[in-house]
Amino acid sequence: MAGLANPPPPLRVTAHTVLFAGRRYHFTARHRYDSTLDCEVEDLRRFQHNLAALGELLRNASPPKSLAFLLASQRRKNFRAGFERAFAEQIRRGVRQVFHGSLLEGIRQLKGCGLGLTPAGDDLIAGLLIGLHLLQKLHGQNFQPAANAVFRAARGDNIFSNAFLDLARRGLLFGTMKDLLLALVSGSEGSVRKAARKLFGVGASSGADLATGLFMTVQAEECRMWKECRKQKAQESGKDSRELLAGTTGPRTVPVRSGQICGRTTEAIERSACARPCCEPGRFAVRSFVCPVVLVVPARYAQGQQK
Repeated sequence: MAGLANPPPPLRVTAHTVLFAGRRYHFTARHRYDSTLDCEVEDLRRFQHNLAALGELLRNASPPKSLAFLLASQRRKNFRAGFERAFAEQIRRGVRQVFHGSLLEGIRQLKGCGLGLTPAGDDLIAGLLIGLHLLQKLHGQNFQPAANAVFRAARGDNIFSNAFLDLARRGLLFGTMKDLLLALVSGSEGSVRKAARKLFGVGASSGADLATGLFMTVQAEECRMWKECRKQKAQESGKDSRELLAGTTGPRTVPVRSGQICGRTTEAIERSACARPCCEPGRFAVRSFVCPVVLVVPARYAQGQQK
């Protein structure tokens, strides 16, 4: 470069070589990183167990000021200053809108919320987009129109966040996140813990905020599908869904009022007997996974229409 006493060495990249500082490095297709996700659930119980392990890690091992307070209310004590309390409340309101109200209105409340190169709200949205992509891979549902709508609502003035959100929307993953998803789908609990802890080390809290968005989205959809399956089985057998859930050989069930779980009326939810419950002490769980939220994708987004 003109004007520099010691210009940097030239860098040239071709289809199969990199030339830097006079040295040539060769590479082939096997050296290229594949950011796409290719997976399928072979063991649903293992996947649910691994998802539960991720929720436990988020509540107990994520950075103190991460968005994991959304999963464990006692973590809100880590947000003490006026700005921190206001930030946590804004995130809480936005997440409630996403999962219980207007999806896109909630996204608009979350975008740009927080400090850092990629604010926590943007990281959470990226995790949600990755969660939708994972669900699409696992269950064959078309969440892409919803993901596109979320991306449009989340796009702002932060070019770093915009780029990251666009990659998440398209299911293009950085290595640490991809490792976690593969561990969730087909790995052991130990591999999930290892991958999650590595992700939690990304940024001050970005990795944990991503994982929180991912966990809440996948957990919500898994819970919704479970309830629909149980309802369908009840209808097919001619029994009331409460009767089916409270079968003599199954776990004891209790009636749940609106507001106890995800702000929606729920007929009966099983008390968790899992050794690693994905809910706070005293909360209710659905079999081995919790029902903290219910993701509602309006039909107009599922059909690719804009708001």
